[in-house]
Amino acid sequence: MITITALNTGILKFLLRCLILFIISSGSLYAQKIPTIGVTKLLQAAANFQKAKPMEKVYLHTDKDLYFAGDTLWFKAYVLDATYLSASDKSKLLFIELHDDSTDIIRRVSVVIKNGIGNAQIPLNRNAFHEGGYTIKAYTNWMQNFGSTSAFSKRFYIGKIAKDSWLASSTIDLKTINGKEQLTGEVSLKDLDRMPVGLRNLNVMVIDSNRVLLDKNLQTSLDGKFNLQTPLPDSRRISNLRVEILDLRKDGTKQRLQIPLFLNRAGKIDLQFLPESAQLVAGVTGVVGFKAVSESGAGVNVSGVVVDSKGKEVAVFESLHKGMGSFRFKPVLGEKYLAKLTDPIGSEITYKLPLVRPSGTTILVENEEQSDSISVSINATADLIFKKHLFYLIGSARGLVCYARPIILNSPKVIKISKRLFPGGIARILLLKEKVAINERSVFIDHHDRLQMTLSSIIPVYKIRDKISMELEVKDKLGKPVVGSFSLSVTDDGQVLPDKIGNHGIDVSFLLNSDLKGLIEEPGFYLNRLTPIAWKALDNLLLTQGWVGHEWSTVFQPFEPARYDRITLSLTRWRSVKHLEFPVVKHYQLKPWFLKDTIMKVLYPKAGLSVLGSEINANANMLDEVTIKGKRQWKEVGFADIALDSNDIKSTGALNVYELLRQVLPQMTIEPTIHEGYGKRYMLKWQNREIWYINDFEGKVGDLAGYLEKTQNEVREFWMTQPIKDLQMIEIMSSDMYTDRFLMGRTLPDGKNRKPLIVRRTYVTSDTTQFRNPLSMLSAQQYYQPKYLPEVAELKNQRATVHWEPNIITNKDGKAKVSFYATDEVGSYSINVQGADLMGKFGGSNFSLKIEK
Repeated sequence: MITITALNTGILKFLLRCLILFIISSGSLYAQKIPTIGVTKLLQAAANFQKAKPMEKVYLHTDKDLYFAGDTLWFKAYVLDATYLSASDKSKLLFIELHDDSTDIIRRVSVVIKNGIGNAQIPLNRNAFHEGGYTIKAYTNWMQNFGSTSAFSKRFYIGKIAKDSWLASSTIDLKTINGKEQLTGEVSLKDLDRMPVGLRNLNVMVIDSNRVLLDKNLQTSLDGKFNLQTPLPDSRRISNLRVEILDLRKDGTKQRLQIPLFLNRAGKIDLQFLPESAQLVAGVTGVVGFKAVSESGAGVNVSGVVVDSKGKEVAVFESLHKGMGSFRFKPVLGEKYLAKLTDPIGSEITYKLPLVRPSGTTILVENEEQSDSISVSINATADLIFKKHLFYLIGSARGLVCYARPIILNSPKVIKISKRLFPGGIARILLLKEKVAINERSVFIDHHDRLQMTLSSIIPVYKIRDKISMELEVKDKLGKPVVGSFSLSVTDDGQVLPDKIGNHGIDVSFLLNSDLKGLIEEPGFYLNRLTPIAWKALDNLLLTQGWVGHEWSTVFQPFEPARYDRITLSLTRWRSVKHLEFPVVKHYQLKPWFLKDTIMKVLYPKAGLSVLGSEINANANMLDEVTIKGKRQWKEVGFADIALDSNDIKSTGALNVYELLRQVLPQMTIEPTIHEGYGKRYMLKWQNREIWYINDFEGKVGDLAGYLEKTQNEVREFWMTQPIKDLQMIEIMSSDMYTDRFLMGRTLPDGKNRKPLIVRRTYVTSDTTQFRNPLSMLSAQQYYQPKYLPEVAELKNQRATVHWEPNIITNKDGKAKVSFYATDEVGSYSINVQGADLMGKFGGSNFSLKIEK
């Protein structure tokens, strides 16, 4: 059995109830004289496996979902044991990475975790973060044992602001002209005061991934509009389609906008069929799930028919939500089935269904929302029923076996399984033959036991600059007060769209996202279920994205020791830290902030441009732009194309040399190269030139070198461990004048006369090992709160994040007080609260607040 320590009373009661129900359900098996020794071994093996490799789950609560370069991303981390969702005692450190949509790592930091929680902030300085989509990922060292899918992941958008930034609206659509599919429509540009950007010379490109479909110069009309028309290639699927607009003015700041285009061409729909039991079995009725995805990566609603080899219609199907649906179907031996779409009209592509197996088993699961049990129908072909094989029906959740029963298939079986056996979240029903899982199905168990929250204020309506005092009260399902740790974010609805359906809540993360594969569009729709179709849509989601395909036989084999263990806060361990490598994926495009229909007002970018001292800045941690002074003479070296001293380096906000070079050399890549004695290796390049570097410690110049490694990730890891601390100067020599002068009399390491780009780094000490810390640990800072004193009464506060409070602790009555100041903007605030008691209970809620003049 599994040894359980430090669990709360509720979890112990749950496990005791599971044991009693399991004994009751097994009692009838002895009466049938079915051997049960296999169940005992199976349970013990599964328990040992879970004990040897207990998983963790991570959730990050961020202050908002839209940021601007120069802003600060505030977050609180919850690191819980994946089985009991109590505070994890396994990990004391959390890695956090920010990736752009090219999958490059822009920032990597770590935060100390104590009793399952930690909080900090990441400055999004303007030099490092460009306009576009980003992904924040979080994982512990221990989680690396379970692969990249175990990490927390959240997508968000970062905008770039300037005094002449533009707003855009687009009516570009897909039309068929002269038999060819073409993009056609209109784009309208306005400035931040909503005045048309008229008579402006632009370069406009339409790009599919890295392939340019259109490149032309044009001029906007007096009302700031221009027309666009270009044919699309019909021989391939479109990926990451966008319109790029570049301002061609020679004076001032050039604007560059990227407007994503979301296509839904009928002939390019990806339609997949997934049988409930992972296989179609001849003569056995089963459920088939399906999912239709457009070229843009989003679910698209479809309907159609299934036909046999003679063209006879045998089934119809229609998606319910986000391109997903299901239908019942009884396949015939020897037949091959095709699906044809009837909607959207115009699709001539047929889709193959999986092949029909002549022999096998299926499980059909009924999980009614209001029922207290799950119904499992087990069917098999006649040959298996005749042989009376022994099977095991297994129900598991969160890594625990919650139900197990041996079954002899001498006839079809219908088995009821109590939902009380399972904790809330995704449960997996498996049919095993010996040690092999042959059928699998995921279902959702909802005990409606997430934490209940109320937020009350002293007065019903507040005015601008009022001090707002509120009381948070948290109770469990039975109405008992809860002591726990919570985080709260207050945002201005006029500048940040509220998450009304809870797509980014802690419950969605722990109960849904962390256990499913692939992109889940609007996951809050399934969990909070505000419409009648949501429960059925959730079941379709689990049919199509809930397939795990566990190799159950691994629990019976000797366990390999974990490759990654906990990280202690010791310098000796820091030097050997390795980070998780994420696969390259196609990111679903996010809608930019500057598109007209995504915002109601543009106070945020205007406030971000305010002159500090005359107005309160939009974000308290905005860093100044780096001014590259260039051609600076320093010591005996001479001159460089770019020279940054310690103050310049500090102002970039970079945490290591890789982040610094990426800012100074924005087109820097990690590319393969051929070197004598090494063969094919990877190294940093800029404009197809190798980047070589020298270290200068206290005036002593070292040998010229370039860092070569077998993989791109190894090169990145090396440069990300090169220290920023005590870096006194960095000089970059790219022009012939400076590289020739520096290389005079020197021989390049590979003996070839090629000109690299040279980076010279100067430290104030020769011992770099004491600084080579790949963890870049963050310490939490206090979120800024304004003080409205008479002498600063004229200052204007227009921040998008009105307040952020990560460490709210409720008392024995389940209550905690919160206070903050209203800004100078009339409108409404969204208040988002997330948290947990760190002993298995968690939840989140959204509230709203009105601000009057």
